[in-house]
Amino acid sequence: GWRDLHETGGMFLKDPETGEYIGQPGRSRAFFAAHYPELSPPETVTEDGWWNRPFEEPEERPQRAQRVLSTLLARHRESDDRVALISHGGFFYHLLHAIFDWPARERQWFYMSNVAITRIDFTPDYTQLMYLNRLDFLPRTLVSR
Repeated sequence: GWRDLHETGGMFLKDPETGEYIGQPGRSRAFFAAHYPELSPPETVTEDGWWNRPFEEPEERPQRAQRVLSTLLARHRESDDRVALISHGGFFYHLLHAIFDWPARERQWFYMSNVAITRIDFTPDYTQLMYLNRLDFLPRTLVSR
């Protein structure tokens, strides 16, 4: 398991009266052991949950995406590894910006369909976006928008 690889905001609920986003604990170490016995959660996943902090504010998200990218490159840049990440669209937006060093702008978004595939190749000379939001492996009846 990788604590930094989650949707934006973290674990939270929106207070219906105040509109405030309230951080929630998330699932416990025992839950993951019972339901996903082959998963090796990090030490930060305790019996009190994996999140246990306030709502992740928008300004924190690009920093987390940069941490994920830095960790991926440190682990795999000098290898021929093929790495798959499963991500939500909000976090993917920030990760793409980190990968390509693009400035974030208001009123900008990268739409990602459910189960869509994006391929990015990292070579010594280039970072290449091979395809984005690919769905040709799914029958049209299973594509949701």
